[in-house]
Amino acid sequence: MNIQEKTGKNKTRCIWMQAGVVEKKYCYKNFDCYTCTFDKVLSKVANENKKLKKMGEIPLNKRARIVHWKEKLLKLPPNKRPCIHSMKHKIGFKSCINKYDCVRCEFNQYFEDVFSVFTQIKPVEHMKIKSIDFPYGYYLSPYHSWIKPGEDSTVFIGLDHFVIKFFGPFDEIIPPVIGKRIKKGEGNIVLKKHDKHATILSPVDGIVIEVNPNIWEGNYNQKDPYSDGWIVKAQTENIVQDLKNLMIDEQVSSFISLEMDSLFQEIENICGPICADGGDIIENIFDNIPGLDWKHFCKKFLKNK
Repeated sequence: MNIQEKTGKNKTRCIWMQAGVVEKKYCYKNFDCYTCTFDKVLSKVANENKKLKKMGEIPLNKRARIVHWKEKLLKLPPNKRPCIHSMKHKIGFKSCINKYDCVRCEFNQYFEDVFSVFTQIKPVEHMKIKSIDFPYGYYLSPYHSWIKPGEDSTVFIGLDHFVIKFFGPFDEIIPPVIGKRIKKGEGNIVLKKHDKHATILSPVDGIVIEVNPNIWEGNYNQKDPYSDGWIVKAQTENIVQDLKNLMIDEQVSSFISLEMDSLFQEIENICGPICADGGDIIENIFDNIPGLDWKHFCKKFLKNK
């Protein structure tokens, strides 16, 4: 049986089964491994077994035979090792020549550049929370920076509609350089508007591996911050833990609703009752409403110091 063969309708062999680590396990999550409990459990067991072997101990229970699927496949001849994209049925068979070190793989980079941005950064459906749009399936930080998980612990990072609508439009967006290590809660993306600037804090720890080329070309799409408007792509260090600390779907809806209420109150305290159009506050508030303290709003909503 070919290692990438599908078995029956909607019954695709899990990567761990394809590698021969387990006898029978099928994937029903479209190879969305970062949210898969089975993948997390087996990875943990494989790591524990590896540590025991390094200490000269032999695992004794039935889990002793569990090794990581990459380690299992590395025992095959190089021309027989399937590329991860072959295993996920995104391409035909292609051998892996980089020992599953995808970060340094030129083909993986090519594949991500050509296919992934277009297939993964296209929200299917949006929520609308008090005039603010946010897509289902995206994660949001308290700093109004979002992430969309990509392949192999990579994430796309961008600004939410709240930032674009009420602090923008921006004259310039300055992203971190490729190769820069970013840390959760630290400023990495600088937004410039006239003589003002704001900093967007990172929602995750990681290393920048790609920057949206539209930013350098001056064609950044501020009207669509969730697809063409991504800022950087990063290789994360602990995607599972990072996601636990972020908001998604109903959590996002509650958070943005509270942020909007707070924003309305802040503006009304300064300017009096807000003139709204159909319940939507006006956009570009810092050009249209005099007397607002830019630094105060950045500190309160973007968590700038």
